[in-house]
Amino acid sequence: MRETSTPGRPATMRALRVQEWGDLSQINLEEAAVPRPEPGEVLVRMKHSGVNFMDVYTVRGAYRASRTYPLKVPLTIGMEGAGHVAALGEGVDTISVGDRVSFCLQWGAHAEWTAVPAAKLARLPDTIDTETAAAVTFQGITAHYLAHDLAVLRAADWALVWSGAGGIAQLLTQMLRRVGIRVVATASSEEKADIARRNGAEAVLSPDDPDFVERIRDVTGGGAAIVFDSAGRDTIERSIRCLKRRGTLVLVGTNSGAVPSLDVSALMDAGSISFIRPRLADFITTPGEFNSRVEAVFAMIASGKLAAIPAAVFPIAEAHTPLQQLVDRVAIGKSVLDVGTV
Repeated sequence: MRETSTPGRPATMRALRVQEWGDLSQINLEEAAVPRPEPGEVLVRMKHSGVNFMDVYTVRGAYRASRTYPLKVPLTIGMEGAGHVAALGEGVDTISVGDRVSFCLQWGAHAEWTAVPAAKLARLPDTIDTETAAAVTFQGITAHYLAHDLAVLRAADWALVWSGAGGIAQLLTQMLRRVGIRVVATASSEEKADIARRNGAEAVLSPDDPDFVERIRDVTGGGAAIVFDSAGRDTIERSIRCLKRRGTLVLVGTNSGAVPSLDVSALMDAGSISFIRPRLADFITTPGEFNSRVEAVFAMIASGKLAAIPAAVFPIAEAHTPLQQLVDRVAIGKSVLDVGTV
């Protein structure tokens, strides 16, 4: 196998590894062999990796039967990151050694080195550093397709965005506002409410408000045109009731737990509601689609049209802290790991 690389690659690396499915206690910082890039792959010397709820789902074994993300233990967790290209596998001619790149939906990011298919890499412009890239690649392109690809929205339509201080929610709110959509968000504290407002939410309500549905319908003048629900089990019924006739319910995530069942007649009774459970993988099915979304997000950040989420940076040895914050649902914005510094 031909391989083009830079010298000085070690034999082993530090990596966050999972040997058995379970809770966060199954994640350990271990010594592992530095991978060699297979044909079509690139070896990336990692600098930063993004911490996402998909890391929690991974260790819990949520993807062990997935056809889209077929994962097996043992494995290195982390599905988003940024660094520079250190070696090319056979047949790679679209990228060069030394290029700064980012990626997502490719496991192995929480490590000092990782092998990534070249088709899943995006080059970083000079205006984007690796910390920012690790914070916005996954959540930025997720917000991009949520804002632009799922429903026909008109200027001055209302959107309800649950957990308005979350990483995806902050970027999504900004993108919706850019195309004239009005946003009402939820927040469980005044600190989180301030963040949602800074990103463009015109109104922010507590999810614990006993009159939540009535207040949403009052703020929006009869109901939201679209609801982005990231919680799932605890919020799905209220989300349906917050929509206006022929509105769209988008189940973005299930952070409060999986939705056990959904009576589809409730969608009809609520006013012919459309229900979507999308996943990012279906909106970046080609290298061109992935790169066009990443480039759009990076360009908006560079031009000042999109404010990147301030990242909380943790050393890789302290990865359990931001992961536990996600589990406890106290995380604000985005956390990244510095995996390139000993």
